[in-house]
Amino acid sequence: MASKPTVIIIGGSFAGLGVAKSLLKEVPSVKVTLINPSEKAFFNIAAPRIFANPDSFAPDQYLIDIKDTFKKYQSSTFEFVQGSATAIDPTAKTVSVSATNVTLHYDILVIASGSTTASAIGKDSASVLFKSANTNDIESMIRSGQEEIASARTFLIIGGGPVGVEFAGELADTLQSRTGAKVTLVTQSDRLLSGLKEAASTTARRLLEDRNISVHTQRKVLRVAQDSITKEWTATFDGGDEITVDLCISTTGALPNNSFIPAEFLSENGWVRVNDAFKVQSGTNQTVDSVYAVGDITTYTDRLASKIREQVPIVTAHIKADIMGSGPRPRYAANGSLMMLVPAGRSGGTGQLFGWVPWSWLVSMIKGKDYFISQAASFLGGS
Repeated sequence: MASKPTVIIIGGSFAGLGVAKSLLKEVPSVKVTLINPSEKAFFNIAAPRIFANPDSFAPDQYLIDIKDTFKKYQSSTFEFVQGSATAIDPTAKTVSVSATNVTLHYDILVIASGSTTASAIGKDSASVLFKSANTNDIESMIRSGQEEIASARTFLIIGGGPVGVEFAGELADTLQSRTGAKVTLVTQSDRLLSGLKEAASTTARRLLEDRNISVHTQRKVLRVAQDSITKEWTATFDGGDEITVDLCISTTGALPNNSFIPAEFLSENGWVRVNDAFKVQSGTNQTVDSVYAVGDITTYTDRLASKIREQVPIVTAHIKADIMGSGPRPRYAANGSLMMLVPAGRSGGTGQLFGWVPWSWLVSMIKGKDYFISQAASFLGGS
């Protein structure tokens, strides 16, 4: 390995920025090159409020300048490359980048390209960035989504997970003074927040229904279409009935940002296979030399910001040991205690903390007041 090895990180996600910051702090002689389509990192934890109530936060509170975050490092230590990774050659140890038309060589590669959602790419949904899309135009996409929501009166939210509940609650706050406003939330599951304790589900439904959100469980949306003239959206359910609204917004599922990743790295669902050290595994379950993956893009299903903070030190420790020739190599345990806070508007919420469902007022106080926006720079790898 070179005297000053190059670690290329693909993705300005929570995971990618976290690993970059951690490596620069922990490894004395390393060059980190970070590749990302946008020069800004999006603090999407606050997305439900950012879109429902644009006046809540200024753009510079949730769009963090990546180069500014790492400005204290010389170019020989940190380099930011704006562009999209288009290919990885694990044999040659290179990454091709679209915007620059260059091929970069790595000693160690970290894939942290994350995930996106149907709404982020406008698939059967209005375009709303609950997660970043693979674009260099995040700010204008956010503004466009905000404007669409601000001009609508009737909404269909598809999905009863944390984002669906949070967004419905934020809309309830915003729409109080909007005449004729109506929000309908539908989910295939038999309850909201199906991954949490039943008490959390019950609280979430009560909080939303108390605020005139119409909640429907065990309803499957078969198809969604937008009228090219009226711009209204019509959703058809499994029972054959339909609903027509000004805006249909999907909050379901995660889609891997994997278009540039070799097929042999991917599971049948498109996620990068890794072991408990986050080393990439090929189709024959062999470890791929010098390639790691971390965060949402991996086959680990606990795709939460809180879990990223557990994963980053493990990846960092292994890369440091690779470079230094020795050192601790901790392992990741995916089944730790679940910690999740789900505001349903500013005044209350629910969640789960170490098996305990927190009081509504506590969720409001901890997360509901600002969605952790004051900690955005820290979450995204800053100081």
